[in-house]
Amino acid sequence: MSFGLVTGYSATAMVIPAFQPSSRLLELLEELTPLLYGHLILVDDGSGSNYDEIFETARSLGCVVLTHAVNQGKGRALKTAFEYCLAPEHGILDVITADSDGQHLVEDIVAVTDRAIANRAEHISATVLGTRDFSSRTVPFRSRFGNRFTSGLVRVLFGRYLADTQTGLRALPVEQLTDLSEVRGERFEYEMNVLLRLLTTQELVQEQPTSTVYHDIENSQSHFRPVRDSIQIYVQIFFFTWSSLLGSLVDLGLYAAIVNLAFEGRDDPFGIVLAVVIARIVSASVNFTVNRQLVFRSGSFLKGTIVRYFVLAIGLLAVSAGGSVVLAHLFQGHVVWAKAIVDTLLFAVSYIVQKRWVFRSGTSV
Repeated sequence: MSFGLVTGYSATAMVIPAFQPSSRLLELLEELTPLLYGHLILVDDGSGSNYDEIFETARSLGCVVLTHAVNQGKGRALKTAFEYCLAPEHGILDVITADSDGQHLVEDIVAVTDRAIANRAEHISATVLGTRDFSSRTVPFRSRFGNRFTSGLVRVLFGRYLADTQTGLRALPVEQLTDLSEVRGERFEYEMNVLLRLLTTQELVQEQPTSTVYHDIENSQSHFRPVRDSIQIYVQIFFFTWSSLLGSLVDLGLYAAIVNLAFEGRDDPFGIVLAVVIARIVSASVNFTVNRQLVFRSGSFLKGTIVRYFVLAIGLLAVSAGGSVVLAHLFQGHVVWAKAIVDTLLFAVSYIVQKRWVFRSGTSV
């Protein structure tokens, strides 16, 4: 086997979070050790005394073992390793993360590592994802469904299709670790949140095709729990949605109050447009504040973000007002229902534009 750019491995750290690992972990380490990685780092995430022998053997192979007294989750284990890798005395330039269950073949780890080293040689800062093929029927259903669903959401929200959003095989430039250590999440949801952060901040994300390995049809070696952990992974996306709904409720409620109290619910074009404008200004202010501070946690400059949001708000306001007038006429005066229908259609547009453009860090006006 050719190991590619071996000379670059001395500045590369291999990070493997491990919770109650099987003997496959040692088999993987025995194969990786001859590749001259500068650092093989394991995080014993509270596995317990029954697994001491495995981690002692790992130490004898030259691995650094960082230990959590109790299980804290994969996200926290990765953050613990990142803290170690950031220490200047270790001289680490790139970090490769992999799972402990043997799903990543050595040749795939090598391929991802070589891609990262080649990027650095060409002064390219990029995250490399080891991408599996989920089209095969041999892939467990829960893994195939979960990945396809998440890939679809990422495509809608960011306009970027990633074939494998749940891969644990990733290459990260050390320059990104400080920022990624602040990403929310302590367990499996952390890796999805990292991916969302990278896409939001417009970091370059590359895909490196890898083998698709499952030990059995149910993937029993994995600690990923499809129901509970999927809820954790998607909670941030749902949070985005509820924030947008809050703005819509404020908008519709204020619109209904103005139309009914000031214009007695009449099909009055002036009254409809006035109510739309006032309601949109108030709801937009609420939505902007919540989205910037709590949802997207945008790090972009306030002035540029306000300008982008203002441009979006004006466009949506014009469409909402014009659409409401047209539908109110068609509905013979049912102006509140007309507004509700138009804004429901605009909801998805508003959300996607905010996510991709308004609150996207690094965007300039």
